[in-house]
Amino acid sequence: MLLDPASLLVNRKAKQRKTDRIDATKMVRALLAYDRGGAAVLSRVRVPSVADEDRKRLLRERQRLVKERTSLTNTIKGLLKLHCIFDLEPRAPEFDVKFAAVRTANGEPFPSQARQEIERIAERLAVVLRQVEAVEAERDAFVSSGRSPRPAVARAGSDAGAAAKIATLARLKGIGVNDATLLTHEILYRDFDNRRELASWAGLTSTHWASGELQYDQGIGRDGPASCAVKTPLTHILTRNGIPLQILSMTDTLYRGVAACADWRAQPTSEEFCGDVRRLHSAVRGATPLQG
Repeated sequence: MLLDPASLLVNRKAKQRKTDRIDATKMVRALLAYDRGGAAVLSRVRVPSVADEDRKRLLRERQRLVKERTSLTNTIKGLLKLHCIFDLEPRAPEFDVKFAAVRTANGEPFPSQARQEIERIAERLAVVLRQVEAVEAERDAFVSSGRSPRPAVARAGSDAGAAAKIATLARLKGIGVNDATLLTHEILYRDFDNRRELASWAGLTSTHWASGELQYDQGIGRDGPASCAVKTPLTHILTRNGIPLQILSMTDTLYRGVAACADWRAQPTSEEFCGDVRRLHSAVRGATPLQG
């Protein structure tokens, strides 16, 4: 058992003394309160296996590279627009050739310091683009290895089982390989005992406000992983066309999650949403065959 003393409840109205003796005393008291039934004192953390955590690395590396690619591209475009140049695409293969002959809107030579800065940024962008291609090629190869076996046949928790889940989700119209990878490696590998746990993890539980006669709902909490909280509701929009009624019924309430994100006054039905995700989870595991 591991306990983090920094996560224990303390009085934040004054400076706190911190020593190993004080931390040990607080942890023992917390354990005693938890043993007496105080569920709010400590929360159990389900640590993923080494294999499950390692499978996330490829997806998260791509997410970081895509953010860096967008940042570098926007920086180059901003420097070009500063001199009224709008027709150059930094990601285009012929960017270096066109940029070498570019002139400002007044017909004057491009400023030397700005040119050198753009060239250095373009070099970093080229490296990022090559790394994105390499990561996506590795991801596609991993998914291709799981197209033949069924998810029910592949051993749960193995690379083959994860690849089979991604291949199954990718067969649905509107769900690409990247979204299927995110759903598999970030959500579907987890075990949720009930809808409340799933809703709490995804940040889709409603936030009630009740004080005297004033009672209303502030909307969903949005305290879950940002990538999963956005991608999962958008699955409904992407898969709206061409999906069998069985799968469509699983994603019907996901649209309400998007509406709740757009309007904080909406009251999303988190229980229905989590029930649909749990049924989709069972289907991907092989309990229910998917079509499409």
